[in-house]
Amino acid sequence: MIVKFLKNSGGGSAKATMDYLLGKDKDREGARLLSGDPELTKRLSDSLSFQNRHTVGVLSFEEVNLPDDYKIAIRESFESCLLAGLEKDQYNITWIEHTDKDRLELNFVIANTELTTGKRLQPYYDKVDRPLVENWKQVINHEYNLTDPHDPDKAQAVKTLSSQNLPQDIRKIKEQIGQVISHQIEQGNITDRKDVIDTLQQAGFEIARQTDKSISIKNPDGKRNIRLEGIIYENRQFNEEFAEERRRARKEYAGTGSERYRTARNKLQRAIEVKQERNRASFGREYQDYQREQKRLSTSIGMENDARGTDGRSTDRIPYSVSNEHMDRVQSKEQESRISRDYTKDRAITFGSQGTSAGGGSRERWDDLYSDDRGRESEKFQQQDQSRIGNQIRLEHERLFDTLQRASGHDGEKDLTASNTDRAIDRSQSSVERTEQLITATSRGIGKREQATSDHERQADQFIEISQEKTRAVSRGIEIDF
Repeated sequence: MIVKFLKNSGGGSAKATMDYLLGKDKDREGARLLSGDPELTKRLSDSLSFQNRHTVGVLSFEEVNLPDDYKIAIRESFESCLLAGLEKDQYNITWIEHTDKDRLELNFVIANTELTTGKRLQPYYDKVDRPLVENWKQVINHEYNLTDPHDPDKAQAVKTLSSQNLPQDIRKIKEQIGQVISHQIEQGNITDRKDVIDTLQQAGFEIARQTDKSISIKNPDGKRNIRLEGIIYENRQFNEEFAEERRRARKEYAGTGSERYRTARNKLQRAIEVKQERNRASFGREYQDYQREQKRLSTSIGMENDARGTDGRSTDRIPYSVSNEHMDRVQSKEQESRISRDYTKDRAITFGSQGTSAGGGSRERWDDLYSDDRGRESEKFQQQDQSRIGNQIRLEHERLFDTLQRASGHDGEKDLTASNTDRAIDRSQSSVERTEQLITATSRGIGKREQATSDHERQADQFIEISQEKTRAVSRGIEIDF
């Protein structure tokens, strides 16, 4: 099997391509639609504004036919490699089978557009994708035991297989002549170009033309001359050394089949990965979703900052690198400070010099409410500290348990010596002591926090008393310098 991409010179129409593959009236002999929608592919391709609007190619087999499950698997494999990184709903392809040339051909037509974006899609760049297609061909030929065009015995037939319009009878003549000439060379009956020509003439063929690389014979049916190409038709000597070289080459090629297969498969995998990255970067669903999400976030952030700017609030953005834990600590401190400030401000405004609110509430009741708020906040801080201490104690106990378990051999290792066990216990006790020191230090920290809260309260009371004294003095018309 070989893979060939057909030229689309001048950006020919997909309609003309489909008319050739299926026939103008869908009546071409030996043509069969395998998958896809020819009408959709044709309309989609011809509606594009690109110069090369579709890609046409063929998988050409020397075999007359293959089982349908082989054909399906080979087509699926080819698509997954050539269009790696794309989902099936992102491209359009039609497969058409030909069997009218006494061999199997799987023709494909791809519309050169990615369907979800409408962007230009070029399935095959020869300079870039040739290694991918070549290694895929070698892998498939090996896995399905297909004719290998690189086999030394097939060297003279490569151009025969690649000719898409070669009549069946001409192909058979070239194959039969090649087999006879090759056999005669290996037997030592043909040693040079003259012997090749003599053999052809003895078989009844008339020589029409000779070049250094080929020999042309007249067609028995009077049609166009038949050109024979390949190493066995070259103007050179075919001695015993040449025959031995061909036998050795054929033997070595057959013996390295598994190694060539592994090498081709590894190269193919790397080529697929490269193509996947290229296609996903341009058309991948994840990349498109990422772009849409980034656009949405950018728009949302912009609107949020615009709104923050118009209502007089700060437009400073918090950097993404600030951790949630750090922000929780900052917000907790700000909340604690805000409660104290709000209490001082509201207490002075609400009660003034009279000690009662407009609604008749007493200062003592207000103080009780503040004490409740302050108590709840203090309890919250203590719970956070206790939770953190508890986690640290739990980790220390787990380390102690693991150490003692290893010392007793429960982890499947050999029992430690008594001295090693003692040292492990000493280290564990040291860990416990460090944990107790941490608890003591944290308790001191809690005490300091409670002391700071008490200081806040005392300062608030002093401020209120000064404010009340100043209010009374002003009401008496006395100016006092505080």
